[in-house]
Amino acid sequence: MFCYSAMLFIPISILINANGPGISSPDLKTAAYVSDNIGNRFGIVPQEEAKYVGSDICLHCHKKMMNGENNKLAEQYRLSADVFSGTAHVSTSINAIKSPGKIVAQFTSDSPLQLSQIKFVIGAGRGEQRYCDASFKMLPFRWNVISEKWVPQTIVDAAKECMACHSTGYNINTVKWNEPGVTCEACHGPGSLHAANGDKTKILNPKNLSYERQAMVCGQCHSDGTDMTGGHPFPIEFHPGDDLNKVYIIEKRDKGAKYSELISSKHIENEVACTVCHAPHGSVEGIQHQLTKPVNELCMECHNDKTPSEHAPDAPAGSTCATCHMPGGSHRFAIP
Repeated sequence: MFCYSAMLFIPISILINANGPGISSPDLKTAAYVSDNIGNRFGIVPQEEAKYVGSDICLHCHKKMMNGENNKLAEQYRLSADVFSGTAHVSTSINAIKSPGKIVAQFTSDSPLQLSQIKFVIGAGRGEQRYCDASFKMLPFRWNVISEKWVPQTIVDAAKECMACHSTGYNINTVKWNEPGVTCEACHGPGSLHAANGDKTKILNPKNLSYERQAMVCGQCHSDGTDMTGGHPFPIEFHPGDDLNKVYIIEKRDKGAKYSELISSKHIENEVACTVCHAPHGSVEGIQHQLTKPVNELCMECHNDKTPSEHAPDAPAGSTCATCHMPGGSHRFAIP
């Protein structure tokens, strides 16, 4: 059960997100605080269709759920909320004016871009980071984190071409979104009905989906393809839990986005989908790539007849199963 007594008043300034251009305020009937308690302290009014409320609401409740009880499930909720806040998903797009410290590029007087030009950031900066001006036009250079060099970048309208997968609650008609970054409702769906009274039947839990549909929640962005009109490189009509194939023409590739590679592999045929290996809320132990366990431990759970010392006795020191079977991070899991 929820411990509503632990919930606190959240100012309307938090609920109405103003993190940068393109961000729309939540419907006031959905998110505004009202003084008379109607079942919770947020005053979120149930309506026929769920709306986006933002991750501040999700995290506030889930961190305090069952507060004070020595309950394993409660601890799981609190821990996943804390860990998720530090994942790359949350930082897939950043307001550079609000958080300039999230820019990973190095600047000199000779740099092709200067810090003052950057108003919005695309990417957490694990591999590359791209930059936009105030109108969300992509600037002509991106920063390669590995080589620590500037690289030419194609100029596009990032609001139309990128933000569907770098924000939550994207609206193709208005070209606006509820909040930057891939946050809770990107995978669980809009949460106003759930937040109104904590009814867990009013929110999608992807773990209750079939393995194909679970993978499609990830595949809505981690894929190559176009919508059915061919005009957008993302599935504009997809909602978590849907059949992605009905709204998106997916390109199966030997090398490309991870879902496009995965559906070409034998792993998916054997019901080994994304969350078998990856922790969607982040790795509690801090393991790279949000893995639930170190690489070899994960592989050995199924391939327990192939110990590294016997299977690859000549592999260089420090090699893992992924060194040979996932070159460059490939999710085709090919036999070398």
